[in-house]
Amino acid sequence: MKSFLCKLLPLALLLSLIALTGCKKVTIKTVIRSNGSLQRTISVDGDSLGVDETVYPFPQDGSWDMMSHKDSSGYTYIIRKDFRNAAELNEEFDLGQDTIGLSVRVRLDKKFRWFYSFYRYEECFVKFFPFTGANLADYVTEEEIKIYNSGEDSIGIDERIEEYAAHALIGDFYNAFVRAVEKYPLGFDANQLEQKKRELFAVVMEWDFIGEDDDFALFFLKACDQVYRPAQSFAFLVPHLDELNRKYREYIAFSSAIIGEGYHVIVQLPGRVLDTNANNSVKDHEVVWEFEAENIHFHDYVLWVESRRLNVVPTLSTGLVVLAGLLVMWFSARRAHRQKLQERGIAWQDRRRWVLKWWMSVTLIVIGLALAIWFISLYIVFASNPVFLFLDYLHASPRDKTFFIAMIVTGGLLACLGAYHLALYIRRKKKGLHQKSQPIS
Repeated sequence: MKSFLCKLLPLALLLSLIALTGCKKVTIKTVIRSNGSLQRTISVDGDSLGVDETVYPFPQDGSWDMMSHKDSSGYTYIIRKDFRNAAELNEEFDLGQDTIGLSVRVRLDKKFRWFYSFYRYEECFVKFFPFTGANLADYVTEEEIKIYNSGEDSIGIDERIEEYAAHALIGDFYNAFVRAVEKYPLGFDANQLEQKKRELFAVVMEWDFIGEDDDFALFFLKACDQVYRPAQSFAFLVPHLDELNRKYREYIAFSSAIIGEGYHVIVQLPGRVLDTNANNSVKDHEVVWEFEAENIHFHDYVLWVESRRLNVVPTLSTGLVVLAGLLVMWFSARRAHRQKLQERGIAWQDRRRWVLKWWMSVTLIVIGLALAIWFISLYIVFASNPVFLFLDYLHASPRDKTFFIAMIVTGGLLACLGAYHLALYIRRKKKGLHQKSQPIS
């Protein structure tokens, strides 16, 4: 934020110093296990060993495993803890109501679908802008918010978000001011105050907030005095705006502390990633986001990822049941066929077998081998490091091993079937030639 918010920050010099003293990079890694439990690892890099310079919720109680080390680039402080479920993790990072800070909420959904289990993980970094006197959706669209977060040229969007922030802040103070005025016989009602609301907002945004000792309520009431010209100054209403004043001071302090902080979020899931809004990399079962604190200033920043995991036991059980059924059917048909041959006086070894023509068998072998070789080569190419890195750069969706394996096995089965029938065909031909070569007695 530029003009108006800068006027609200008598700490402008302090903010510049903070920007010059370096920034903190916070890495948050979450490993999701197939049973729904999670492991959270948080590490922060900085110029000092402590973590007090970061505003990210960094628990330091005895329930977390803690470690630290130093290298040429500075200090790294790491903590790690296991959670039975997402609700337990949320309890750890619950800031409580009316607390201005960086609040994080996670959600994990698991759906069992026999052959596959589907996972969806969401992590919401809740906006820390506490004022609600205006609605962000009235100033920018969701698509414009994405552009704003992407770091692209967004001067017009910046100006509208700044207008929203100003109206939200002033709107809260205005609503509290109206409620306070209605409690006293000052000769003003809500309609009279509403008539000059636009003028009041313009005056507040035009004035420089200097010399009020961080008392925005007094600053706002002085603007009200100029616009409404009351017989008695509105300054005596400051106690009615104390709660908003507290919120304002906490917001200014928190905004000053979070400037320059960056986040590197890593999530690992069971199975293969199907879809995600990760903006850094997508690889196999891991996704990565990178963003700055400004991205969570005025709106929630939601990270989400979906994955699919093969359920090995149900899949193998189903395969074995189907295979057993096919074998039972095959043996039953074989026994019935043998009985019919015996009734007709034909020996089992003299039965006539159905065999593919040689060219059909060769065609099956060629198709099967081509299919298997093609998908083996594709798998090798997509699994090779240079190509995979290139796919990551393009944010391409990860390939699913299950599809490759299924096609390779199908190709192998087709080739084996063709080879089997070709062997039977050759054997039959040899037997026919042998019988023809025998002398007739």
